[in-house]
Amino acid sequence: MFHRILVGVDGVSSSDGALRLAARLAAPEATIVVVHVLRAGGPTTIGHRPRLRLRERTTAVLERARELLGDRAGVEYLTPVAERVADGLHRVADGYRCDLIVVGASRRDGVAAAVLRGDAAATIRRAPCPVAVVPPLDG
Repeated sequence: MFHRILVGVDGVSSSDGALRLAARLAAPEATIVVVHVLRAGGPTTIGHRPRLRLRERTTAVLERARELLGDRAGVEYLTPVAERVADGLHRVADGYRCDLIVVGASRRDGVAAAVLRGDAAATIRRAPCPVAVVPPLDG
């Protein structure tokens, strides 16, 4: 069982699987840190409408995580800003001294795709703890 688990979520269905796996792997007194990384230089830094849409999407992503985790104690919700999703996840995992990062893979994109595409080997190597990737659930 793990005591500090970071779960990367982004609103795609594979995030649900990552949340469920984290809940199963968590010790009863564990802290689960739910992280939705906002891209630096993205819609957070331009006009009002994109910022409003981003806020609505972020709220929806975190509300879905709250629904799935229920009233479990020891859950924190964060929205760090980073140039790359992997950088944001790693920074939070390091700061919280997480012993596991869980992300969901999807067929096209999402948190796991951002972590695994491009410089995949370097991204995995730089993680401050093990990374579990939940396979796509959408067939």
